[in-house]
Parts: sequence; structure tokens; C-alpha cells
Amino acid sequence: MRIAMLYGYGLRGSGSAVYTHDLIRPLCHQGHDVQLVFHEQNSHEITTRGESSWSNGKAIVARRLQGRGALTYHALSNIEIPVTYPRPELPRTVFLSEMDEAAQEEYIQHCLTYLLSLHVHAPIDHVITHHLALLPEVARRFQQQTHVPFSIIAHGTGLLYGVQQSASLKDIAARYLPKAQCVVTLNASLQTRISAEFPRLQWNPLVMAPGIDTQAFRPMSNRQSSLLRSTAPGIYGIRRPTTRTLVYAGRLIADKGLHGLLAAIPHIIRQAPDTRVLIAGEGANGKTLKRAWDALCTGDCKIFIKLCRRACIARATNSHDANTLFAPLENFFQSVDAEYIRSARMCRERVSWMGNLDRTAMARLYRQADLCVLPSLVAEAHPLSLCEALACATPVLGSNHSGIQAIFDEIEHSTPGLSQRFRFIDTSPNWTTQFALQCGSLLARPPSIEEMYKVRRHIRQHYSWEALLSELLPSQQATTHAQERISVLP
Repeated sequence: MRIAMLYGYGLRGSGSAVYTHDLIRPLCHQGHDVQLVFHEQNSHEITTRGESSWSNGKAIVARRLQGRGALTYHALSNIEIPVTYPRPELPRTVFLSEMDEAAQEEYIQHCLTYLLSLHVHAPIDHVITHHLALLPEVARRFQQQTHVPFSIIAHGTGLLYGVQQSASLKDIAARYLPKAQCVVTLNASLQTRISAEFPRLQWNPLVMAPGIDTQAFRPMSNRQSSLLRSTAPGIYGIRRPTTRTLVYAGRLIADKGLHGLLAAIPHIIRQAPDTRVLIAGEGANGKTLKRAWDALCTGDCKIFIKLCRRACIARATNSHDANTLFAPLENFFQSVDAEYIRSARMCRERVSWMGNLDRTAMARLYRQADLCVLPSLVAEAHPLSLCEALACATPVLGSNHSGIQAIFDEIEHSTPGLSQRFRFIDTSPNWTTQFALQCGSLLARPPSIEEMYKVRRHIRQHYSWEALLSELLPSQQATTHAQERISVLP
């Protein structure tokens, strides 16, 4: 099949970008050709992705063979990009909820014209569109003119910041939802929220969590494990068996509770002095939170709190205000004593900021970790970092709500009792000390290898891409090799 995938943002800086690439990879390996149409303001980012690249006047294009299929990137240019919330990787943007109907129509027509040009050059068999905003309307109009079916991968941000904030966007959604072959939601909660927003609408929902590449994300082999138990420093400077490693992987934003983790690190080090913390990712609050961490390492808790509050204010939205995001540090000073300050001053060398890592490096990082944490303060559709860590048989600790709770509930069925250790439930008046206690407990007394391998088997059975893709696409085989089709790719 020749599949057009419409994605509204750039390919760096968010979990949805990772999800998009992870979805494309198995499609190509099954023999499909994927045309990825998206927005990217950095042309160098595109030209380095393909085996060949060029401009067709409307987009920068790059192409490469992948598996038995081919992936072609189409980075649309010369258009203002609508976003649901501020995205640092796309500075020249406009908020969806603030677009008037004329601007919406201009954007839809721009994308539709490009999609039709691809179809004229070489027919498209299926369209997959991301988000719940304007791109599904592009796919609906494309279907009207070509009779090509389309599927929607719904994102909660499109509902929360787009459809629920704009009457015109809601009217548009009411037109395209019934026409989609299926509307994929990453969890049942989002499906329920869409149904509540359109109670009389007939549509075809499909709950399909993001898949995991369980060949890439797998536990260490016996040989790798024995090497790590040697006294030589391993990758990322981890020295075994004396060092325990705690990993945070995700965007550097207050929404994820990263400021709470930073405040908890001196407590964690006091409990487990050999612990090292690796923080992977980039994000809108990255510079502010790094400055906050530097202040904490000098013992200046007031500056630390001031900068963390600034990060929370910068991330405040209609759905979660600054006070909600700042809650983990509300009673911070109750746990600050001379011993905490002394521990904080010794922590600077214990934390490494890794920046963005590719998928191979992330898998290596999870395999070496003793614990992966996600203390998120806002709803998570499907926490990819926790699933990937569990696929590597690495213990996790995450906030017990939304998509994180759903994963833990599933684990409870396969390994009764284990998920209770993975759930962070904030019942203490002091968030940081409670989080540190649970981290310390998992680092000191981790689950058994047998328990973690049961969890991995659950991940393989329920989150393999092969099983998930059979539900997303119609049963149509890719009969021609990519090399035979390459001449007709734009």
C-alpha cells in the first residue's frame, strides 16, 4: 500500500513525534510506502534524514528505503503552523483556538492541494492523520474527491486545546469523525471524552496503545550483564556493581513533575549514596530547570523554588494552572534541614543531563537503569518511556493516574501485587520526601528478575506493532517491492 501520513508538527521535541516514527517503521518493514507530510522549520533536519533530498517548491522532500518499503518526508513550507500549545521546536506558529475560519480554511486548502498533488503523481491507498483539529478535515475532503479511506489517530491535546476551545473546530470535527474508517485513541479515557463531547455522533473508535519495538527494547543479554558487573566504567560512566542508576526520560517541562524529582534527589542520595541520576530529553523548561538545579546544588533553596515556580507559570494552561504544577513543592521547606543542604551540595556530579537521545541510545539507557521514573502531574495518554523501560525489564515508578494507571492496572493482572510498588500515590503532606522514599525502596529492594520478565512478556503480547497494525489498516497486502516503485515516488 501507498500510505500518506499527515502530522501537524516537527519531528523532534515530543512524544507524538517518537510515536509517529515508531508507527512508520513497522509499516515500511511490512512493505508499505509511507509519505509523511508534516511541518518542519529546520531544513537541515530534513536533508539529513533521507538518502536523497530536494525541494519541489512547496515542500522540502527527502526519501530513503526502509525495510521492504520506503519512507518519503515532505516538510511543508510557506505556511503558518497551527499548534495546540507552545512548542519550542516550532517558534513561528499560531494557536488553533485563536484561528478564525478564514485562516482555518487557508490551512486546510494548503494541505489538501499538496496531498492531491501526491495522489496525481502516484495513487495513495490510505491516509492516516494525526490530531483532532484540522488535518482530519483535510483527509475527509481528500476522501470526497478520491474515495481513498482515512483513519485518525486522536491526540488528547487536540480535543482539549482545539475542539473544546473553538466552536468552529468542533463543527469541523463533527463532519470528519463519522467519515473515518476508524478513530484511534491511545486509551479508553480519551475515547470516553470524545464520546462525551459528541454524544449523538456515530463514529468508529478503536483503542490502540502505541506499539513498542520489543526487539530494540529488550533486557540485557547474559554477556552484557556480566560486563556491567565488572569494575570498569560502563556506558554513560555507570560503574557496576557499585552504582545504582535512576533515569528520567521525557520532555523537560513542569508538567512531567521534573522539578519535583530534582527536589527529591538529595533525599534519594541520602538513602542510596551510590545513586546516579540520568535525565534524557529536551523541553520548554529545560534551561530554567537546569538553572534551578544549579541553585539547589549550591544550597540556595530560595532561588531553586523561584525558578521552579517560574517554570510552572510558563506551562500553565486552562486545564492545569501554575498552582497545580507547583503542588509537589508546596511544602518543600518542611523537609529542608542542614542535612538536606549538605546532601544537595554533594549532588551536582550525581546528575547528568543527556539531551535528546536516539532510539538505540534510549534502549541502551533503559537496559542499564535500575529505575525509570515519570512523576507526571498532568494526564498522560500512554507513557511511552515507562512501557519501553518495562520492555527492557527495568522497574518503574510513575504517578498513579490516567494512562500510567491503566498500564499498572494491566500489569496487576499478569503479576499480582507488583504494580503497587510502581504506583506513586501522593498521600503525604510532603511530596518530595514520599517520592524519594519510594525511589529508595525500589533501588534498595528491586523486583525479582522473574517478576520483571513476566511484565516484559505482557508488554510483548499487548504492545507489539504487528498485532496493532492489523487493526489500523484494511487487510490489503503490499505486493510490490519498494525498489520497483521507487521511480513513481515524488
